[in-house]
Amino acid sequence: MTRGFVLVACSLARSSVLRIASSAWPWLVAALCAAAFALTFGLNYPLDNQFVYFLSALRQLDPTTLARDWYATEVTHYHPAITVLVTPLLKWFPSGWAIAALQMVVIVSSSLAWLAVCHRLVRHRWTALVAFVLTFSLITCTHALSVGTSYLFNEAFQPSTMGTWGLLFAIAAFVAERWLISGTMLGLAGLFHANYLVLDLAAFGLAHLVLAGWALRGGLDRAKLRLLALRMVFQFGPSVVALALLVAPMLATVASDHAAEAQRILFEIRSPHHYYPRSFSRDFLPFSCWLVLGVVSSQVLPKTEALRRLIVWTLATAAVVWAGSVFTTWEYVARVAQLFVWRIAPFVDLVGQGLFCLGLVHVMWRPAHWRRWSLRDLCLLLVSVCGLVTAAGLAGNEGLAEVLSLTLGLGVLLGGVRFAVDHRWGRSGRRGLLTTVRTGLAVAALLGCSGVFAWAAWPRLKDLERSSNLLHQMGAHDRQLYEWVAANTSRDARFLSPPGHEAFRYISQRAIVVDWKATPMLPDEVIEWYHRVQDVVGRPVRSGRDLVGYSQLDVNRVRSLKTKYGFEYVLVRRGPHARLRSLSQVYANSRWVIFDVRQL
Repeated sequence: MTRGFVLVACSLARSSVLRIASSAWPWLVAALCAAAFALTFGLNYPLDNQFVYFLSALRQLDPTTLARDWYATEVTHYHPAITVLVTPLLKWFPSGWAIAALQMVVIVSSSLAWLAVCHRLVRHRWTALVAFVLTFSLITCTHALSVGTSYLFNEAFQPSTMGTWGLLFAIAAFVAERWLISGTMLGLAGLFHANYLVLDLAAFGLAHLVLAGWALRGGLDRAKLRLLALRMVFQFGPSVVALALLVAPMLATVASDHAAEAQRILFEIRSPHHYYPRSFSRDFLPFSCWLVLGVVSSQVLPKTEALRRLIVWTLATAAVVWAGSVFTTWEYVARVAQLFVWRIAPFVDLVGQGLFCLGLVHVMWRPAHWRRWSLRDLCLLLVSVCGLVTAAGLAGNEGLAEVLSLTLGLGVLLGGVRFAVDHRWGRSGRRGLLTTVRTGLAVAALLGCSGVFAWAAWPRLKDLERSSNLLHQMGAHDRQLYEWVAANTSRDARFLSPPGHEAFRYISQRAIVVDWKATPMLPDEVIEWYHRVQDVVGRPVRSGRDLVGYSQLDVNRVRSLKTKYGFEYVLVRRGPHARLRSLSQVYANSRWVIFDVRQL
């Protein structure tokens, strides 16, 4: 009896393990694909926006750090959530590897949220997985870049990374009608990055408005209204809480006499590449093509409520992007430009790419379904693909055209083989052979799309060490500079440094007068920042090109700036340093020279 019990238990355990393995392996394959995609961004710390967004974390760990730095101590920092997240990571792992690992985890989990959407749309794990891998082949080629230098992910972990993470999970839950989960993730996305908060309220609000209109077509009744009200509370309640937490600095951007001048500085001088669509008008071609490809490709997919919700959300989000673009081109409205509506454009691209791949794979499995496309649909598909290839060529991205060709070729090839197999054996009654051949085709499709992904990812993965500052040392001239500063200057020293040298403040942990990267958002602080930049470069600043004025620094300007800003050291590049030879030089290497001006 005991032996029989053991055998039954073993049998149940074996069947459970097999069942779990059967359902888990697609997620494992997708996770490996997503991890490779994440590695294409490199393993980095500190880098780019981290020089700005992580300053508060440094001061949380040690309040004496940068205690004399204007930007670190007197400017309003508007990403408090990222400070809470990264402070313990920097405390326990100051090397930055924990930051890079978190970046990997966030990108992989965000990618798997899209796989969940695919499963919800087609309910067929092979179709979902193959389409997922093909989708990330395309995303790897574009590196998730979209309109106005917006992106899903970046080489540096930053607040927008968490905003992407929250929004992708919010979309997955929205498609699955998990309103509270969707709302919670939406609120988290907005808490980490206020730009997402405002734009997502508009996009999801418009989508819910359309869905509510459809739900109420059969007439109003109390039960429907109660369900709709509950849905709105679940979807937008967490975002309202996040908005309440962030409303003070957001209101401060308009409650100032200098608001208009600050906007001019930000939009026209500091970041025209963000706020003037005419400077990135070329980006709207691939954005439009991905949208059309996705909507048209969805025509062959099963007509489910999940697909309808996704299409409605995508069109609502695209409407927000296009509305913002109209009111910053045809009629320029500064408040609309400040919303930076293009922040959510990459998500429209992702949905378009995903639906295109889902439609292609679905037709590959069921070739007869291509007839669901009308002649107009086929023309739109052809025009969109040609538009994408043209845009990629103009941008110098030949890889996208190659991957598109491989993707279409793979779909046509396997779709043709599947059609021939079904036509040859579909009605023969040889079910076992037919099943075996179909399984073989599914494996071939997975291997083929994995090859396409490898083709797309390899050029970036082979340069992983070069693109990861955690895997190689910085240049000798910079390393020597920071070592000397750490060993020979006090922690409360203040430097006059080149405004284009954005890493100096963060890595040396020494106060500076100003730099171009660390730009405030509140009007009064923007004005102060702009005055500092003009003082340091010694000329009116109309764009980043004017920063070269720092190279004309002479002793008289140093004396005047020292009186105003109270620094002890001057950092200049070798070459322009000749103008300051009369000062006390205390350090020099192949690139940098430092002068001690405490006695000036």
